[in-house]
Amino acid sequence: MNIKRNKTPLKNSGPTAKALAV
Repeated sequence: MNIKRNKTPLKNSGPTAKALAV
């Protein structure tokens, strides 16, 4: 899980960013 890398997408879309992080 790259939360740091997906920081922006995570803020814009929680569930989507989570799926991408997985």
